[in-house]
Amino acid sequence: MPDVGGRAGAAAEDEMAKVTRDNLFKPTLSRTETKSRTTDEVSRAITSAEVAQRERKTARLKAMRLAKEAEEREKGGGEPPKKLARAKRKKA
Repeated sequence: MPDVGGRAGAAAEDEMAKVTRDNLFKPTLSRTETKSRTTDEVSRAITSAEVAQRERKTARLKAMRLAKEAEEREKGGGEPPKKLARAKRKKA
């Protein structure tokens, strides 16, 4: 299509003017924001690793406790162990 009054070239230049460094790229973070974000990510990673480790340990200990209780029930005839009575304190 022929160029009528130079409008097609002007429209293309207007579109190019809209693209700037600010709207094309993400804004860079300041030094303190970068350090803060890094610290936050590392602390979250450490915390989630500790939670996972604690849950694995709890599951392992629970399985061991249940196995021990089942073994004691088989050996002991099914009666739960009796609780010992506490000794009374002597008053001075």
